[in-house]
Amino acid sequence: MLSFSLPSFSFLPSWKRQTVFDIPPVRVHDVDTAHEKPARALKHLLKLNHANHAILYNERKFHNHAPHILSSAFLQGADADDLNRVYEAESKTLEPWIDSPGEISTYDWRDFLGRREYQRAFVDFFEDELVRHGYDWKKVVADYLFSGKEPLFSSLVADLGHPLIHLGYAFEMSSREVAMEALGLVATCYSDIHKYIDDSSYSRADSSYHSSSLFEILAKVRADKRFKGVFATPGDHNLETLFRHHEAALLDHWNAWKIEDPVPQFRESQQLAAAVLTATQADPTEKYDFFLVHILTTSHAVRILLPLIPARFQVPLVRQWWLMTLAVYIAQLRPEIDLGRIRNYDPQGRDWKWTAKQAVKSKHSTDAHYVKALRAMREAAATWGDSDGLYLKAAVKFAEEFDGWGGFVSPEKSETDVDASLYLHAELLPNIRHITFYISIPANLGSQNIQPLITLSESRRSVSVSLPAPFDHVADTIKLPARVNEASRRVLATSRQGDAATADNDSGVRRREFSFRMQIDEPDDSLPSKDPLIDDFVPWTAADMSPSTRLRCSGCENVILNNPRCADGSGDTSPAGWTWKDLPSGNWAEMMDFWHCHKPDPPEGHRHVEDPNAQTKGYGAANQVVATAGTVLVDVATFLVSEADCGGLKKVQQPTPEESAQKKEISLNCANCNASIGIEDAVAQGWRLFKTSLSASIHDPTTWETHPIETIVAAQLLELIERQSARRFVIHCGRPNGLLLWVFNPDFRYSSSSAEHTISSQRAMKVLFQEVGDVDTILNPARGSSLSLEEVRLPEYVYEAVERDLEARNEMLPASARAFREWKVGALHRSERM
Repeated sequence: MLSFSLPSFSFLPSWKRQTVFDIPPVRVHDVDTAHEKPARALKHLLKLNHANHAILYNERKFHNHAPHILSSAFLQGADADDLNRVYEAESKTLEPWIDSPGEISTYDWRDFLGRREYQRAFVDFFEDELVRHGYDWKKVVADYLFSGKEPLFSSLVADLGHPLIHLGYAFEMSSREVAMEALGLVATCYSDIHKYIDDSSYSRADSSYHSSSLFEILAKVRADKRFKGVFATPGDHNLETLFRHHEAALLDHWNAWKIEDPVPQFRESQQLAAAVLTATQADPTEKYDFFLVHILTTSHAVRILLPLIPARFQVPLVRQWWLMTLAVYIAQLRPEIDLGRIRNYDPQGRDWKWTAKQAVKSKHSTDAHYVKALRAMREAAATWGDSDGLYLKAAVKFAEEFDGWGGFVSPEKSETDVDASLYLHAELLPNIRHITFYISIPANLGSQNIQPLITLSESRRSVSVSLPAPFDHVADTIKLPARVNEASRRVLATSRQGDAATADNDSGVRRREFSFRMQIDEPDDSLPSKDPLIDDFVPWTAADMSPSTRLRCSGCENVILNNPRCADGSGDTSPAGWTWKDLPSGNWAEMMDFWHCHKPDPPEGHRHVEDPNAQTKGYGAANQVVATAGTVLVDVATFLVSEADCGGLKKVQQPTPEESAQKKEISLNCANCNASIGIEDAVAQGWRLFKTSLSASIHDPTTWETHPIETIVAAQLLELIERQSARRFVIHCGRPNGLLLWVFNPDFRYSSSSAEHTISSQRAMKVLFQEVGDVDTILNPARGSSLSLEEVRLPEYVYEAVERDLEARNEMLPASARAFREWKVGALHRSERM
């Protein structure tokens, strides 16, 4: 027999002692410890779905129903083959997990409620909490669902109650994977629906009448002239209009239901749920309403959870369900509920075994809502009894007549066709301890007097922006580069600058911008260090590497540097591994020459004594850096290695335009994909390998890391700024044209709502740039007109990548911030050590 148990809540002993709805708990199936084949199959499929499939898909509008249909089919007798068939069918429409923009932590998780792109981050966060709580998933649920001023519990019925349904199956199947998914759904689908539970003023509002019967209330709703002509067609798009423009009428009926005799009234609510689905079809050939079935499946979830949750949340849970039921019923045009359609139906001897077979074996057995609806009606009959056969008749009628779902009508396109894109951008100005925050919306919304709605989070580390109706589906949130002070709330509420429309630099689309200046909180440890060490911005220093480090072509994975050879020439692998050393700065040779010219004379009697270590230490006047077998010398952008240590490379002679034919640069290309990997350094008697072309395996032989090209080039510029005090550069790749760069701010942080934005701010250097057609003229100006420029020559592919990155960052900026006089404004990301 399948093992089962009642849930234990030792961490909240009052749960079992107090109750409002005194109904028995359902049978809880612990599939993780069961030995029967169907239960084992269910366990594995739930875990497989958890690992492979996102909880939201199809532009994050649809919900992962795999746990729902698998559990419902299992509970109606599905065997392992049935479950595998169902999973294969259901998973075809699901989507794999996509990394969230960043991680979520305990101090800011509430700032990202309702942000669907963070679904992976939320599930990861709750699973981290699961580890912290010793894998007691019920404790995690209790902490995050039922705790705090505005607990997540209050938004369980968001998105047609899918978070509630998911949570119900988590408890019924005792699955921690499904429970963590349920918490993820509650967090990502979190909406304004919570206010009707969290704010008691909504439930205390006077109603024009009172009733203990939900059937009676829905009859009054059907006759209510306040809803006449409000909606022309059914559909879930009506819900937004209902809550926005007809809230008072909706709450009038919501508050009319007074729970005075909880158990009988909840029993009636389950009868209503079955009737709304199966007694509203005037024609047996009419398709069943897809949105009304959610009233039934959420009612089943409420029935599962009521005996298991704290007593003070039981009535609010039922009232949440009632609010959703009322809203969906009105949105679907208030169909007539005729119980005679059920009572007069002849099931022709078919029983619950027949409905279970339809759920598991029929052509509709892979339709999650069909299978769940049959399971919900069967469980209701088991809970309350079914002496009059109402539930059985409803289930048989539904199973026999079902031929797909109806109730779908797309909203009018007049509103959705309007461009209502929203763009957010924030920059930290550390010297004046301010953050500049931009909001950009299409200028055509100005004619409709659309003003953005701005909310600073409780932690004051993120800002959420949305648009009012009819564009209230448009919203975004970014995390600020630093924590701002409390006065920023007033700034965001009152300051409105940049109202004039500005032309988009590229597309010509005019946009309306708002900008705000907020002061940073004191103190804030998130500010960057004012004097970072050079190792802080250079990727792959000698200290980062290990004796076992390997290097390979980042394009084709051809290994370039594997294991060092012994110095005795035997060709054997050296057991000591690689030796890594950082090269001195670029002006090292000049400093050594200066020192030897001006060093003091030695004391009398020591004039002919030379330090025997002068050459090996590298401070002899004639000393040159030379590549040595087994040693890798590291500078900002390259690795200097001995030719004997490398493999998988081929030499290619490339004459350079500015040099004579006698001087030819030897390029080192990958022997496999012909990518440029480095150059031959004749002076150092070795090969210089470009960091931009390589991946490195440092400690774990199975893990390889690659640094973006822009971070390596940014490190080169930062090193020149530090060593040469230069700020203006000519960057080229040997061609006549190039880029003139002015590093305006070598260290700033920004965050944005662009496609590449992350939950954390990005560290970068702000760059002003412009294209130049004649690099040689810029580098060799007429006498008396020197611009104090530094030349930076890059490999062609590196130059092109930097050019693309600068243009992309320019397009990322608000339209009004993309240019400064004759310069374009861009950014290059910096490497940052964690």
